[in-house]
Amino acid sequence: MKVADMTLREAKLADAEFVADMDTALRPDEPRDPVTLKNYWRNPEENAKIERFIGEIGGERVAFAFQRHDRWKTPKRYGSVSGDVMPSHRTPARIDALFAAMEERSRADGTKTFTTWCWEDDEPRVGVVQARGYVEERWTSWRIARSSRRRLKSHARRCARRRSAC
Repeated sequence: MKVADMTLREAKLADAEFVADMDTALRPDEPRDPVTLKNYWRNPEENAKIERFIGEIGGERVAFAFQRHDRWKTPKRYGSVSGDVMPSHRTPARIDALFAAMEERSRADGTKTFTTWCWEDDEPRVGVVQARGYVEERWTSWRIARSSRRRLKSHARRCARRRSAC
């Protein structure tokens, strides 16, 4: 699948290390453990659909994107989308293209409400999600429509505790 100047391919288990390295390159103060991430990928959630993609330029891995949603049993159809690019190739246009592709895939599955999250000091990413119509619901959590995801609430509480400890 072509997205901006990148080609997206389905992520393989071996790509988890690249994704952890990319996340760590983007946030060196918040390193991502590749072993933990690979284990998470290896053991998918039973009641969720998760699609992960690697973005490549000229065969070089430069981006990661995903869409995830529950296998809905209610009319509320929330889905989480995200995408990011290695610092050496990171532009708002590429981030936006990844979000657009993941939203399209998730919308095709029936998602009605998209959620994502951002670090508040990540200006390129925050700018992209705002331009796409997401609004900040709580610290680091963004939505296009109402979202009440427990995982994000828990993450926000942990982040608030960290902030207050400084």
